[in-house]
Formats: sequence, C-alpha cells, structure tokens
Amino acid sequence: MSSKLFKNPILEKIISGIGIIVIGYVLLILTFLLAAVFQGLLSRLFGLFIQFNEHSPYIIIPGIMRILFLIFIFLISWLILHKSKLPDFWKATFMVVPLATALVTIGIFFYQTPAIVYLLGLIFGIAIFYYLYKTKKSWLYYFSLFFISILMLLVQFLKIEI
Repeated sequence: MSSKLFKNPILEKIISGIGIIVIGYVLLILTFLLAAVFQGLLSRLFGLFIQFNEHSPYIIIPGIMRILFLIFIFLISWLILHKSKLPDFWKATFMVVPLATALVTIGIFFYQTPAIVYLLGLIFGIAIFYYLYKTKKSWLYYFSLFFISILMLLVQFLKIEI
C-alpha cells in the first residue's frame, strides 16, 4: 500500500495487514483450485502410459505430482518475487502462496508423524525469516510469514483436511 494513500502510518499498516490476510486467503483458494486442476491433468497424462491407484506399484505418482506442483509454484513465485517490479505489498501478499504450498506439502508427506511436520515447518519458517532478515525486506513480508505460519499451525492442530 502506498503511504500517499493513507496519511496515518498506523492506519496504513492495519489496512496493509488486513489486505494481506484477505487477498492472501483468496490467493490460497485459487492456488488449491489450481493444484486440483494441475494434478488432475497430470493424472490423466500419467494414466495414458500407466495404470495407478492406491494398490498399484506406482503409488509414488501422487507424491511426484505434488512435488511437480510445488516446483511450478516456486518458479512462478520466483518470477513474481524477484523479477517483477511490483510494490512490496503485492509481493508480500503473493508470498503467502509459496509459503502455504510448501507447508501443506510438508504436512501431506509427513501427516502420520506430526512431530516431523512441526519440526520441518519450524526449520522452513526459520530459514524464510533468516532470508527476510538478511535481505532487509519490509515488515509486510514478515507479516505474511507470521500469518501463514499461524494459519498452517491451526490447520494442523485442528486436524483440518485440505
């Protein structure tokens, strides 16, 4: 958000935070819809060559599809976060997408052992925090990290199915 838009810096920060939460949530919904389409298309593509289901020797295919989607999201995110000229507000808002996608992927792969989910999520969060600190990013990025970390913890604690 631009400081020209709001004269009061506290109001600007509050509205920016609310904007990241609301727009970030919408982006998450769109990301999970895209994930369903992406994995559906890959399932059809793989299905042309091999038959796989939960009893087949190709049970690893869904995991590969999740990793491919994560790579796809990271590539798009790299373009948006590092190559675009968007203001920090929009970049920080979009940062919710790769953070959530990575944390959800960790949760899916290790759902049977919550301690590993928490540990890997913590390591991931600390690594992102360190990167933000070392690159002197705006508070908006930290807010996105905090928001998505709390949201994903709630998903894990409350056993919400994604």
